[in-house]
Amino acid sequence: MKKNTNRLRICVYNSSSNDLIFSSAANENIMSPLKKMISIYSNKPSELMSDTDYLKKSSKRDISEHFFDDIKEKAKKSFQASSSNFKNILIHNETERNNSYLTQRKDLIENDIRNKKILTIKRTTKSKEIVASLSKLTKNDIEKAWVIFYWIGHNIEYDTKSYFSGKSVSSLTMDVLRTGKSVCSGYAHLFQEFCDLIGLQCFLVSGTAKGLSFDTNKTESNHAWNLVKIDAVSYLMDSTWGAGHLRENEFIFEFNPFYFMVNPEHLIYTHFPEKSENQLLAKSRTMEKFINSVALEHFYFDYGIKNLNITEKKLVVLDEVTLFCEDENNLVYLATVKKNGTELEGYTWIERAKNKVKIIAQFPCKGNFELLVFAKRLDSQKTYHKLFSYDISVQRDNGSAKGFPMTYKHFEESECFLYEPKTQSLKINTKVRFDIKIKNCLEAYVIIGEKWNNMTKTSKECHFHGDFLIDSNKVTIYGKFQEGKNNWGLVQYEVRN
Repeated sequence: MKKNTNRLRICVYNSSSNDLIFSSAANENIMSPLKKMISIYSNKPSELMSDTDYLKKSSKRDISEHFFDDIKEKAKKSFQASSSNFKNILIHNETERNNSYLTQRKDLIENDIRNKKILTIKRTTKSKEIVASLSKLTKNDIEKAWVIFYWIGHNIEYDTKSYFSGKSVSSLTMDVLRTGKSVCSGYAHLFQEFCDLIGLQCFLVSGTAKGLSFDTNKTESNHAWNLVKIDAVSYLMDSTWGAGHLRENEFIFEFNPFYFMVNPEHLIYTHFPEKSENQLLAKSRTMEKFINSVALEHFYFDYGIKNLNITEKKLVVLDEVTLFCEDENNLVYLATVKKNGTELEGYTWIERAKNKVKIIAQFPCKGNFELLVFAKRLDSQKTYHKLFSYDISVQRDNGSAKGFPMTYKHFEESECFLYEPKTQSLKINTKVRFDIKIKNCLEAYVIIGEKWNNMTKTSKECHFHGDFLIDSNKVTIYGKFQEGKNNWGLVQYEVRN
């Protein structure tokens, strides 16, 4: 008999409203949660339960493909015996559903032909006409949600003038469409109305977001986004953040599909809904944890970074902090330390060993600092994108903090690993050992003043070392990667007396 190890879920629907009453993970011991579900439903027939309230981990043991057909019939009879106010019981294969959703989402984002057609639909004050045109481009509910999200993200501008002046902005759909501008509440209400017109079940979500107006001392709501139910599954959307971003108080249209059906485990780092069930998490988080957590920017997830070792926003350290994370996409990282908004050069160091990344930050004195971390793809010519930042309180003066040497972009791009020296400055008239690994490097040199000193290559892994006298105030490590081509600067040191 064929076996099925996929995760499944049983869902119960109300007969009159077709609303999902509740759902629970299903396994071979399903009669126990079923009895609990039936008991709850019988005692509270009018209450609409969240579809995460009774979600439980399903067993990973093999289940017969016919098991749930039998159990569904038994479940129907049990519900009919307890209450007639139900419509149907469905079994969802969660693994197949999630894989299908991810595939569909990717296809939607990459469907340039349809996306160009969406952009041909002009903005007017007649929402029904806009939605009717959008609907013609769709075949299912996920596509309906996408065309709405995409259209709003390219047609509605964030009203920065009203926002920064404190002027009240109308959230009425007609006003948003007439002006082509609004703030988050206008985006969310427009998204909801378009969903209603196209036949999607959509709700307004209010809560706290770590945007411009976020204040750790205030917990009242400052943002609005949406929750959409498709095939009994809830998804989160933020068309405001999906439309673009602010740069020096000016709105920049830069459509971002990350906030379309965004993973709840990712969104919770920047969005905290008033109602905990709208987190869509198996275990809801508290406001305290949300406030104290670092805001992971969407690029952190877009780049596939994971396993960040410190997720608290505010850190208290003696004089140094070390971060670890992982990625599989060969990213290039950049970190910087700021004090009172001024960048301090030479106080961060980044090392990579295969997919593991280590970021070290030193602080020269007591006080409050900000540590910011950025990244970009190795093959990208674009600027670095912010991943996260920390507020750091340093408890002691670090007289021994010598900082780190300056590295050039080829240091990261060539996946260099510097063993020594890692100090920012070297002492004049001393002999110093240099030890560095440089990927795909043919030759390496330590240039002291005008003198080129060849380093010894000791392994196939392009490991170079050498001991040299520091008799000039300029020291740089260079590497040659192709015959007949220029050498590239990798590391530069200061020299002190």
